[in-house]
Amino acid sequence: MFNDINVSLIVEKEIGNSKVPIPIVIEKTNEKSAYDITIEIENAKSQKLDIDNIVLKSRANTFQTLYYHLPGFFRKLFWRILLRNPKLAFKTMGNVAVTSIGMIGRINGWFIHKSVHPISFGIASIIKKPIVIENKIEIREILNMTILVDHDIIDGAPMVRLLNDLTNYIETGKEINA
Repeated sequence: MFNDINVSLIVEKEIGNSKVPIPIVIEKTNEKSAYDITIEIENAKSQKLDIDNIVLKSRANTFQTLYYHLPGFFRKLFWRILLRNPKLAFKTMGNVAVTSIGMIGRINGWFIHKSVHPISFGIASIIKKPIVIENKIEIREILNMTILVDHDIIDGAPMVRLLNDLTNYIETGKEINA
């Protein structure tokens, strides 16, 4: 069990003439304001990288070459072993994942993503849609979000309370007092 919330997400950076997804981990988000987290993401996006800093463009070492040539069940075994060391997994990947396809285009719907994280958020676009409010149809901005939760780690009742609080926070913009 970890006391901190480290969030893993992808930022898109322009390197040369290409846009490249770069993973980052924002550590101790539970101690930071939304403004502080936004600044950290913006700093990661503006940090200069050259082609040699990109794992996908660099020459693979022997271990990486071997890994990519292994059958799928061996690669899954590797991940099971890595995930059995929670401290290493927490440090390198965080314990929460956020992915957003809504930043790139207008996505009217949900998407199903996969994650090894205990909780993972897939965020689409904010789209205006007609919805029923107090028996009237009104046009409102709707955010489609998919939330994957590992039920082996997070029990149902606390999970529902978390999702209710999150929904309230998003809808009202007001933080819930803990």
